[in-house]
Formats: sequence, C-alpha cells, structure tokens
Amino acid sequence: MAEFAESPQLNVVLNTWLLLYIHNQEPSAHTLGGLPNDFLTRGAASLLILDHVICDEDGLSTEAAMPWVSTHIFNVLRAEGLLRPERLRLRYSDATLDRLRETGLIRWAEDTMAAELAKITSGAVATIDLELPASLRWLNSVMFTGINLPNALHYDYHESHFSNLSLSAQQLPMQMESAISETLTADDQAVKASRLMAALKIALPDFQLLPPITSMIGRKALYENIRDEKRMMYRYVYGDLAHPEYERFRSSGEFKRRDALIDNKIRFKQADENLEILLRVREATADIRPLAQQKIAAVVNGTLSLEAVEDELERIRFVIDYALKLETKTRDMHILAGAKALLGAGETLASLNHPVAGLNATMSFAEAFHHWRESVESREFGVEVRRQFPLAWIAGVHTREREKAEKRSRKRPNSVKRSGA
Repeated sequence: MAEFAESPQLNVVLNTWLLLYIHNQEPSAHTLGGLPNDFLTRGAASLLILDHVICDEDGLSTEAAMPWVSTHIFNVLRAEGLLRPERLRLRYSDATLDRLRETGLIRWAEDTMAAELAKITSGAVATIDLELPASLRWLNSVMFTGINLPNALHYDYHESHFSNLSLSAQQLPMQMESAISETLTADDQAVKASRLMAALKIALPDFQLLPPITSMIGRKALYENIRDEKRMMYRYVYGDLAHPEYERFRSSGEFKRRDALIDNKIRFKQADENLEILLRVREATADIRPLAQQKIAAVVNGTLSLEAVEDELERIRFVIDYALKLETKTRDMHILAGAKALLGAGETLASLNHPVAGLNATMSFAEAFHHWRESVESREFGVEVRRQFPLAWIAGVHTREREKAEKRSRKRPNSVKRSGA
C-alpha cells in the first residue's frame, strides 16, 4: 500500500455503512459496506485542492468488486494516491464505543433494526417506501464522528444513507435523551462541515468525476435495479442476510444486463476523460494547493472568518478555473482540429468550406492559438473568462484581417487620387 503524507492543513474522511459494525463489534471484524458515490459528483472538485481524501477500507473493498463506473473511478483515485483507505473500525477510541454501549445506543439500534426487519419480512411496507430510518442515519453520523483521525474533517456529504442530520429531527426514546449530550462532537463536526462547504463553494469551480446518466434506457435500468435490490439490501444491513448470499443475488444475470445499460462504454470513456482532466489540472495548480488548504483550514477551524479570506479564495478559484477550462479547451481543440490543423488555419478552414477560407493569409494554427491565449490572459485577474471555440476564434482572426485588408485596399485608391490631384 502506498504511503500517504498527512496534510498539516486539512484532511477529509468519507462516511460509510458504520452501522454494519453493530452486528459484529469485534475490533478486527471486516464488514463490507460501500462508499458515498455522491462524493464523485458533489465533492469531486475538492480533489483539486485536497491532497487526498480518506475512506473506509472495508467500504472500498465492496466498491472494488463491482462493475460500475463509480467503482472504476474510486479504483483509479486509489491508484493515483488521491483516495487513502483506512480501517475506520480500528480508528475508534475505546471511550467512544464504551459510551455507545453505556448509553444504550447500540442496544437501541439493534431493536430498531429488528423492528424494521420485521416490517420487511412481513411485507408490511411497500418496496418503494423502504428507506433507512432517520434515527439510524443519525446514529451512523454519531459513530462516524467517533473515528479518531488527526486533522481530518468528518464530512458526510449529501447521500441519503450518510447524510448528517439535525438532532432535533430525531425521535429518540425517553431513555435515550441523556445520550444526546454525548454527541456534541457531531454538532461541532456539522459546523465545521458547513464552513468547509462555504469555503469550497467560493474556491472551487464546478467539476464532477461521475458522468450523469443521460439515456432514458440507462435511467430506467437504474430505477429497476434499485427497486429489485432494495429488500435484499436492507435485509443485509439489518443482519438478516450473509454477504455472500447478498453478493450472489446482486451478481445475477439480470442485474448485470441492466448494469451494462447504466454504465455503458460511453460513460466509462467520459469518466476516464474527467479523471485525466483532474490529474492534469492538479499538476498544473500544485503550487497553490498548500495556500488553498491553509486558508480553508483556517475558516473550518474558526481562526479566520469566511469574509476575511473571500478575496483570496476567489483568486484561487480563478487560477483553478483557468487551468480547468484551458485543459478542457485544449482537449476539445485536439479532438476537433486534429493534427491537420497544425498545417495552417487557412487549410483547415478551406477543408470546411468556410467563407474566409479563400483569404490569402499565412497565419498558422499555432499563431492563431497564441493570439487567442494572449487575449484570454490580458483579461483583468479575477474576471470570469469567456473563451470562444478555438476554430471560431481562428475564423474571427481571419475575418478581422480580411476586413482590415479590404479597408486598406479601399483607402489606397483614394489616397492616390488625392496625391495626383
């Protein structure tokens, strides 16, 4: 396993199915769960600033065995050192686990799971209405904050199974009310998570690693997989189903057929392109990451207000956004223009029967691209860059050059007449 250097500024750890450890509380127990795919959409941009994110090794092992695009992305992030697996179960402090037992929260969770399982096995709840109760999601967050990782912010993101819930939204039994005082750490983490998101919203442009499912066929297949998997998944979560049995069920032919419709070759290709952009932009902006981490960590820890560093965060965003758009634009340029474009803009435009193709110009593609970059870089720092499509830019350059030439040609006869008068 690769060695990871701890950032002195800021680390983030992803939540997972920690509730599964309730069925087996042995410190060495391995329990398969999962990782929040929501991070690959809502949180992926944070990898443009963070050195890496931490995840549960058991959760990652579940993801790594699946045929999904999200699996592929997590595996690549791990290989690149951007995803750091940890046995989160071994990171619990003894005091945290003892308090969960002493307050009766673990016993209460077991009773809640048993009641939910009875509803499933009796058919008392429709498949469409199955969901993890808010009280168990809350407890999962409480267990999450009990993990001891220095300098690591426990952030739940927004996926339904892992979302950080307000204590006021829970309906705990009377005998559990005293346990609420034991979860003030959860409130502190929630405040810090809110600060983190506010800072990242300013410092980071929009960026996703997981491509959306755009086809109706893919969306329908996903809906059918979720519907058909729900009962078995919750039976597994509530301890009524061994993982090998659940895995055999999930690996059946019909699930595989629909998986291929959801995560087709195009979606895998888009994910690879997104990963390549991420890696290249990280390389291009490596020098600003320590500063960005320092400023954001100060906001998260409350030593600086968001308003105090807002201008600096906006400048960081501009640098990252510029690198991101330049990388994306360069890729588009290579794809659409191809190697032949390097022979000259005039030849490229001529092959497309462009109206300015007949212009007698020697400006090469490289020269036009140089002018394009100069115009972008001359914009005032901090202003949003609105770049034109490179080929259209070249056409614009030639159009302006032609107009200038026509003006000169119109002026030349007039000047001759006046000189001869």
